[in-house]
Amino acid sequence: MRHMLVLTLFCCHMVLNAQTPCFSNDFRDSSTIFESRLKSGETPENLENTDTFDVVFHILHTGEAVGQGGNISDAQIESAVLSLNRDFNAWPIHDSISIHPNGVDSKLYFRLACRDPQGKPSNGIVRVDGTVVPGYAQDGFVFVAGNTGNNNALVALSRWPDKQYVNIWVTHRMLTPFSGLTFGGGFGPGSVLFNAGGGGLYLNYRVVGCDPDGTKGYNLTNRYGKIISHEMGHYFGLLHTFEGEKCAEVNCNVEGDRVCDTEPHNNARSNDASCNETVECGSREPVENLMNYSGTTCGNIFTAGQKNRMKSFIQQFLATVYNQPACQLSSSNDATLSATAISLFPNPCAGMLTIQLPAPGQVKLFDSMGRFLHNEFLTDGTHTLSVIDFPKGMLYFTFQTKDSLTTQRFIHE
Repeated sequence: MRHMLVLTLFCCHMVLNAQTPCFSNDFRDSSTIFESRLKSGETPENLENTDTFDVVFHILHTGEAVGQGGNISDAQIESAVLSLNRDFNAWPIHDSISIHPNGVDSKLYFRLACRDPQGKPSNGIVRVDGTVVPGYAQDGFVFVAGNTGNNNALVALSRWPDKQYVNIWVTHRMLTPFSGLTFGGGFGPGSVLFNAGGGGLYLNYRVVGCDPDGTKGYNLTNRYGKIISHEMGHYFGLLHTFEGEKCAEVNCNVEGDRVCDTEPHNNARSNDASCNETVECGSREPVENLMNYSGTTCGNIFTAGQKNRMKSFIQQFLATVYNQPACQLSSSNDATLSATAISLFPNPCAGMLTIQLPAPGQVKLFDSMGRFLHNEFLTDGTHTLSVIDFPKGMLYFTFQTKDSLTTQRFIHE
């Protein structure tokens, strides 16, 4: 239970194109062991292995039908998982928005849990009528200093063990003692919440999902699903790129966000929705970084230093959470099935795509916005797939077996 004692509260509205403060307890003081290990230059083990996290979405609705209001649809939740994987694995978020050269594949993969804590099959989505807790319909989640709000009662309705799953609670309203009412954001785990069994992410339903072109009707405050990625970054130990709000760092390992390949800046300028690299503190602001505050399309990367910090944090404080065997599908050994063993041709492709697989597995295709296109189980050998009806441009091919995950890209002309 070591990790339950050191995590502090991260809260964040992520209201776009406005300067919104994010108050937090001081992460440095409460995670001395973790910070000291990072300062020593210790590199996490298996940095290049992809680690898999089983996530469960707890939808605390107020009696609406599925797909209405805060009782968001399965498809909207699935799009949020796609956006998480897109951001943490450095996929482009749109054909016209490129990945910044500083961006890396964080080697962190998310899947909806396929088994519940009792071992029964699950889709990783739990729907609960929160109105059984008095006042929920009016107030939503209420977090009060001293942990005397209704959050414990609400979490107790559906929580899954946070030593096995990443819990994500979705609500229509949140009131926190640090930043007030949140209609368009969320926050990550605090030490008190972890000790009470409430470790996880808390999100307004309007930031859960991905609908870049607005055709899905998800009523999102950020159509690209960036806020859940930002909050998941906090869950994995990342601080804001403007942490401390200073223009210079003498020792980047212990100042600011404690990451040396993110530029120090003081968050003094308003967010730039156009993603221009504005000057802050005499140098560029990292508008492309997911742990900064920026416009709806800007943030789409984690840096190598942030990846290292997340991997270290996970290995020290979330060691029991990743690579769970329940689904018989872990991507931790993805090196055992090289992407070069999978052939996609012709590439670019205008009609029929030929797929050569070294083993049986699940094949999925997504477009460059992370939208699901196709899913089927294929045996080993050669197969053909018509892509005529799929969108033009960059498409993503994922191949999953019982112990591996690989991803490739190809062009549909």
